[in-house]
Amino acid sequence: MTRLRELFNDKFTRASALVFALTVITVVFNTFFHVEVNHPLIGVFAFAMVPLLVVIGGIVFIIAIWRLKE
Repeated sequence: MTRLRELFNDKFTRASALVFALTVITVVFNTFFHVEVNHPLIGVFAFAMVPLLVVIGGIVFIIAIWRLKE
């Protein structure tokens, strides 16, 4: 548990872990639950989440690199 506290010691690493977890959950949801068959709007939202989370993850990564240089 101490190792995880050292690894996630600032808000950017916590944010990136959250974005990663949400991306994995969304991909698993899209893979195993075929919601788009019965509810197409939820399916569109679920498929749109992956690129959105990738962009958010990239923004968090860039901000973390800028903060590291300071």
